[in-house]
Amino acid sequence: MLYADSHLHTNPLKGIGAKAVAERFIKSGGWFVAIVSLPPTSLGLDPSLEGFTKSLELTISECRAAREKGLRVSCLGGYHPAMVDKMIDKLGMKLEEAYEVSIKSIDMAIKYIKKGVLDGIAEIGRPHYQVKPHYVVLADMILDYALEGVRDVDGIAHLHLEEGGWATAKDIESRVKRLRIKRERIAMHHAKPGLAEYALSMGIPVTIPALYPIIKAISGKLGEGIYMFESDYIDDPSRPGKVIYPWEVAENTEKAMKEGLLDEEKAYRIHIDNISKFYLVSPP
Repeated sequence: MLYADSHLHTNPLKGIGAKAVAERFIKSGGWFVAIVSLPPTSLGLDPSLEGFTKSLELTISECRAAREKGLRVSCLGGYHPAMVDKMIDKLGMKLEEAYEVSIKSIDMAIKYIKKGVLDGIAEIGRPHYQVKPHYVVLADMILDYALEGVRDVDGIAHLHLEEGGWATAKDIESRVKRLRIKRERIAMHHAKPGLAEYALSMGIPVTIPALYPIIKAISGKLGEGIYMFESDYIDDPSRPGKVIYPWEVAENTEKAMKEGLLDEEKAYRIHIDNISKFYLVSPP
């Protein structure tokens, strides 16, 4: 059995980096990863246009390193909604300044998609923790702008959202219709039980954290639609193994198969068929 990790981060400045991640994941049966840019603050950079630029450049370099080790890679970068309050509260930007920097960072990611060095934008959306109400409004404005951008270049988008169940899924479905976006090109990232099944019922792909308790809770609810497993690994030595290591995606899938939670057909669909459909990569 071969395994895929549909959303992870690597940190070449503070963590083990893409080469080490790729080597270890390949040993566990890994064939594909989607590498997502880290927010500038996770790299020790300011959430400024310069910081976003450096983050994107590092991500592209990390994707190249993982490919050189033998993994098939989808490279995603751009903007994290947690940067809204960081720009305003940490750097003292006005709302309009924070919006302008955010838009420029997304424009930069779109340019890289056009050049063929990025496959999409991730992870855009709303903060999943409590912030001032107008910060959520700003995040929603940025989300729409980014979705229109990836629509126009036929790119991928990973969405970072609150766990709002039906309301969160319905909001995204409404945006997809209003903005005329191909729903098969966007995915609700870090979708847990209570959100994932609503998204799938609306035809929206999801990436599900491959923590064993989550696999156990969601396994009986996976029917139609595009669903994939992710580690959401952040490669931060101060928080080792957060959320899980990429190779644990393989380990937890194998454990679920041994315990009868997933059969081989469903595991193959999660790790190969759905990955190939969503990321438009040839299966191994």
